[in-house]
Amino acid sequence: MRAQLDKRLLIPTLILTLLVGVASLALGVTLVNDAQAEFSFSTTEEGATVECSLDGGAHEPCTSPHALSDLATGEHVLNVRFSWGVAPPPPTCDGVQTSPTDDLSQLATQHGANTTFCLDPGATYTVTENIRVSNGDRWVSGDLEDANAAEPLVTTNDIADSVDPTLTQDGSADTIFDATGTSGAHFEGIRVTNAQHSDRCEPNCGRAIKPGDDTTAVDVTLEENENNGIGGASPTRYTVLDSRINRNGNENSGRDGGKVSAAGIKFTHGTELIVRNTVFHDNYWTGVWCDIQCGNFEITDSTLTANGKSGIHYEISEGGATITRNTIQNNGDLPSANQHVGVLVVSSRNAEIFDNELGGNVDYGFRAIEDNRQPVTGAIDFRDNRMNGDRLAGCTLAGVSCTNNAP
Repeated sequence: MRAQLDKRLLIPTLILTLLVGVASLALGVTLVNDAQAEFSFSTTEEGATVECSLDGGAHEPCTSPHALSDLATGEHVLNVRFSWGVAPPPPTCDGVQTSPTDDLSQLATQHGANTTFCLDPGATYTVTENIRVSNGDRWVSGDLEDANAAEPLVTTNDIADSVDPTLTQDGSADTIFDATGTSGAHFEGIRVTNAQHSDRCEPNCGRAIKPGDDTTAVDVTLEENENNGIGGASPTRYTVLDSRINRNGNENSGRDGGKVSAAGIKFTHGTELIVRNTVFHDNYWTGVWCDIQCGNFEITDSTLTANGKSGIHYEISEGGATITRNTIQNNGDLPSANQHVGVLVVSSRNAEIFDNELGGNVDYGFRAIEDNRQPVTGAIDFRDNRMNGDRLAGCTLAGVSCTNNAP
């Protein structure tokens, strides 16, 4: 009798050899003189499943003792397989399985459009070049079905903050995922941090994700990027769901005499920005900034707290904004900011702002401003909000209505 490990199945296997009607005897082999035999076997593991296979045949459930009959003359092998664990499940992410040792930038280049890249849950991927996303690419956690699985982390090298950090030869490491010029990119279940900002590339660097058309982010964490969690100009549509976008931006990407950009999200010259059930806190300048004809803007069921200038900033736009069922509190604590507001509307039109929970915003819960840029501020409806002590400003401007707000 001898024991063997079946490596493919990772379960113990016992192999018993029997000789029938032959004259020689070998170690571990039992000689019998008839065509019948009976084997007994056991395991100490409770609930174990036992399967038997004779002479290489298919494994079938069996019990001990196990009787054999009608055996032909010669050697016979009985394989007894015990299993009490659960075989490793197949990957829940159907796509290119990646490793933290992979160069994600090269991997993205090697594969064509519409590729799903599966990132190991809990692993850290360090990138030194922008990851150039292709049409329809999906960058997702390898285990989206397990709500408790740790997010895979995609980050740059730990470069110290400076005005002009050391970048790679093509000026990259400044944006982690660059989907500029693409359509249909999708990000889910991942964490992206530490995109590097520089005066020579602002405001187009220091971003975790630079979106293309019809880009979607679901259940992502974008934090501690030196400019934006998400930022870019001219994407037709960007959707953010169930995510966390925190602590993005710094003094250099904020108001330092250069172009102001620092925000959790800054979206310009687009068609549509949809944000739902997402948390924005402690972003250096603004939580969400919809700027310069950003198109249809909707933010609902989200929380915006402790952002330096404002929680939400709607500026130089008229495509329409719906801001509802959000918690917008304790924003505006950055001394160098020129406004300290929960919801800020500047030179914009066509906004409905209702059923939000405000409070603790430094100067105002809501402020509308007309500063002689186009479009002229108007068609702004701020109603049915709970102010919790916050003040209002700009409600006397033509076209601005502030009604039925609980103090």
